Order: sequence, then C-alpha cells, then structure tokens
Amino acid sequence: MAKVSSQQLKRRRMPRQERSLITVDAIFEATIQVLLAEGPIRLNTTRVAERTGVSVGTLYQYFPNKQSLLLALLERHLISLTHIVENACHENLHAESDKIASVVVRAYLEAIMTHAEVSPALYYIAVDLDAGKLLDGAVQKSVQAIEKLLASASDSHFSECHVIAQTMAAVLFGTVPVFCMRVMSASAGVEAERQLVLMFRAYLTAHKQGTV
Repeated sequence: MAKVSSQQLKRRRMPRQERSLITVDAIFEATIQVLLAEGPIRLNTTRVAERTGVSVGTLYQYFPNKQSLLLALLERHLISLTHIVENACHENLHAESDKIASVVVRAYLEAIMTHAEVSPALYYIAVDLDAGKLLDGAVQKSVQAIEKLLASASDSHFSECHVIAQTMAAVLFGTVPVFCMRVMSASAGVEAERQLVLMFRAYLTAHKQGTV
C-alpha cells in the first residue's frame, strides 16, 4: 500500500444527517468484513461498496480513496479505545493503588479485545499509513485519564503522576498489540492480563516506597 499525503487522506465530507451517519457506519462495518475476508492488501473501495450495498460513487462522497477509508476506520477504533480507558479511570477515582493497576490493564485489554479479530489488520494499517499522530493522540488521552486516576489514589501520593501514567500507557500501547498479532487461547489471555497487573502493581508499589 503506497504512502499518500495527509491531504489525500482527508474525507470529502463529514456525515451529519442520520441517513448519512447510517451509511458511513455501514461502510465501516463492510470494511471490517472485507478486511477479515480478504486482508488489507486485497481490500479495495469496490469490494467495500459491494459489501455495503452502495455504489462506489456514494462511498467516494465520504472517502476519496482506500487509504482515507482505512485511516477513518483506525480513527474510529482509537476513539472507542480511549473512551473505554477514560470511562474506566473516571469510574474508579479514589481507588487504592492495587486496584488502579488492574483497572488500567483491564480497560485497555477490554478495548483491544472488543475488536480482537480485526485488531491485527488495524495495527498493520497504522504502520502502513504512518498514522503516528492518531496513535499519539490516543496515547495522550489515555495518559491524561490514568494521571487523574493516580492523582486521586486513596492510599498513596504519587509525586510523578504524569511520568508514571506515560510509562504505563507506553507499556500497554507497546506490548498489548503484540498479543493481538496472534490468536491467543482464553487461558493465555487471562495469564497475559495477570502478568501485566503484577507488573503495574510492583511499579506503583516501588513509587509508593520511594525506591524509583
């Protein structure tokens, strides 16, 4: 998939009316279906339009090319991911630090596994389209949510909340996608979550004790 400029990746128009929103949602769902059936390389706007049940011209009203469609799909995925993390952090303000570790890990894994089948393709898209700004935006929103959660901890005072939150987000965004690149059994997924929670609890405990 060739690299294209940011100008080429812009949507032609944003959906505002309910009918347009429904059409765009259908296009996104069809894109996911084609991704799963054909893979990102064989995916094209013709296949997506056919799967959606609309003309290619209708699809082009919203997305000028394949790349802009895939980038919009990735953006939707990242927005969903950050909302889950932000909501979990907000709902658990004033929790103890041990619980904070599990809240952050479980929220992120839930967000990723909600789209477990298509996640590998989405991360392929992210690399291929050089979607650094989108990914960075998702990371920073997650960092802000985790930082607020840490600052509210009921049993600790973390003097470096922002740095700790950045580190936790970096571990999740850098490590968990690797899990998504292969099919994992349910037991392996549970064990991955357990290991990440242990890691974060040890990290937060070290900060509480002033050893880092």
